[in-house]
Amino acid sequence: MRETVAGNVYIVDDDPAVRDSLETLLDAAGLTARTFASGIEVVRRSDRLTSGCLLLDVHLPDCDGFDVLVALRQAGVMLPVVFMTGGDYRAALTRASALGAQDVLQKPLNDARLLKAVHRAMRSTQSTSSYGGRTLRICP
Repeated sequence: MRETVAGNVYIVDDDPAVRDSLETLLDAAGLTARTFASGIEVVRRSDRLTSGCLLLDVHLPDCDGFDVLVALRQAGVMLPVVFMTGGDYRAALTRASALGAQDVLQKPLNDARLLKAVHRAMRSTQSTSSYGGRTLRICP
């Protein structure tokens, strides 16, 4: 029996193959995925982030995922976050925990662990965002 959770999974990763693969996996699991190719793109569209969770890559070309999360929090987006990293897992875990992330997953991703983390994050908090027209500073 498939677990039912409401909301979208917002995937932020600069690699199109990773985004497509994750979108296909989440779709097969009965989840709705929305994709973004950069941190700046997701922050600019923060007013469109409604209930669900963020699946956020730590290493993005325009700025790191941690800066993206800080900018989204400043915009009022309080969605739970699962970070993905292909780099130093322990360093990412430490920083992600300090920012209140739900989980950190090591790339290459394990499908079962990813789905478990996403379901846990989506159950934890169903929030909406509010951009409010504020000017956001992203990436120092």
